[in-house]
Amino acid sequence: MAYIEIEHATVRYGDGKNAVLALNDVSLTIEKGEFVCLIGSSGCGKTTLLNAIAGFEGLSSGSVFIDGKQVIKPKIEYVTIFQNYGLLPWRTALKNVELGFKKIGVPKREWEARAKKYISQVGLEGFEDRFPHQLSGGQQQRVAIARALAVEPDVLFMDEPFAALDPITRMKLQDDVLQLTRIHNKTIVFVTHDVEEAVFLADRIVVLAPNPGRIKGIATVRDSKGCDRTSERFIRGRNKIFELLDMKQKTEERPIEYFI
Repeated sequence: MAYIEIEHATVRYGDGKNAVLALNDVSLTIEKGEFVCLIGSSGCGKTTLLNAIAGFEGLSSGSVFIDGKQVIKPKIEYVTIFQNYGLLPWRTALKNVELGFKKIGVPKREWEARAKKYISQVGLEGFEDRFPHQLSGGQQQRVAIARALAVEPDVLFMDEPFAALDPITRMKLQDDVLQLTRIHNKTIVFVTHDVEEAVFLADRIVVLAPNPGRIKGIATVRDSKGCDRTSERFIRGRNKIFELLDMKQKTEERPIEYFI
C-alpha cells in the first residue's frame, strides 16, 4: 500500500450549468519519503489537489488516505507552507518556530533549544530575535520552513513557497530544501509553476491539465534531480517536461508516463 493514496478525487464548484470541475477523477499514489511536484497552467487544479490531500478542501467524490487513514481535515502531522510565509508579525523568529510545540506536547523547557536547532538548520543562526519585518522575504520563508520542520510532520505540503522571491534567493532555497529533505526524509507535495524548479527538486513530476483539472502525465526523475542546472541531463529533463506541458491530449486518455 502506498503512503498517500488519492482515489478518483473530484472537486466540483457550483451546480447545474454553472458547475466547474476543478478536479476530475484524479487518482495518484505517493510513496513515503517521496518528493512530488504538481505543475501545470493556471486553473489546472494543482493547488486544489494539494489542499484536498492536506485536508483543507473537501471532495465532491473520491477519497484521500495518508498512511491508511482517510483525510477529512488538516492535522498537525501534515504541515502546509504557503507562498505568503504565514508568520505572526508580533513574534520573533524563535517564537514563530515555537508556535506548534504546545499542540504536539513538547515540554516548555525544551522549546528554545528545539527551535534554535531548526533555525540553525535553515541557516538563520543569530536571527532568532528578529521580527518578520526585520527579515528579507527569503529569510521569512526560511523561518516558515524551520517552523514546519520543528513539529516533525509526516508530510510537508508546499504551495508555491518561492514564487514571490527573486531568482537568486529562489535557487538558494531550492538547494536548501533539497538538502533538508535528504536530512529529514520527509514526504513532500510541492506545487509550482516553474519547470526547472520541479526538475531540480522532484522524484516525480505530476503534470496537470485544465478544463477539467486532471493528470496529463507523470515524469519520474532519474538523472536530473539536484544536478547542475546547466548540465545536459538537467536541460534534457526540463525539455521533456515542456514537451509534456505542450502536448495535446484528449480528456479521456490515460496519463502519459515519462522517465527523465
